Amino acid sequence: MKHRGIPGTAVAVSFCLFICCLFLPGFVTRDTPEPHAWEAIYLLGIGWLGPLALHFEWYANPLLLTSWILALVGKRKTVFAASTAALVLALSFLLRDRMIVSEAPTYSEIIWRSSGFCMGLGSIAVMVGVSYMLCADSRHER
Repeated sequence: MKHRGIPGTAVAVSFCLFICCLFLPGFVTRDTPEPHAWEAIYLLGIGWLGPLALHFEWYANPLLLTSWILALVGKRKTVFAASTAALVLALSFLLRDRMIVSEAPTYSEIIWRSSGFCMGLGSIAVMVGVSYMLCADSRHER
């Protein structure tokens, strides 16, 4: 069964969820008096520095971008690999109990993950689900 419009639609839905997650707080720390939505955009900008503190979760973002591009180009299996790797990296944030909150670096306990984190996961999950469906369909076409 051909699914011509599904990759483009999935990328659009995933992209919209990702944009929405940038305007919502991703997590709340003990030292955060009130979560600010702009922090997600700030973290997107500086997240590439994460490996200096052994934080690799940010790299789910370029993998998600890669999966969007590959989906639009039609590389089904590679989309599945990139989006699954992005999901694993994003989910690894659930294992983190402290986050750097200053340049010192000072750490603060993460109290909970917020709606921005959930929307970001949803964005990645859309790509994983659709790429899995497309890979399964391509196997049946042979």
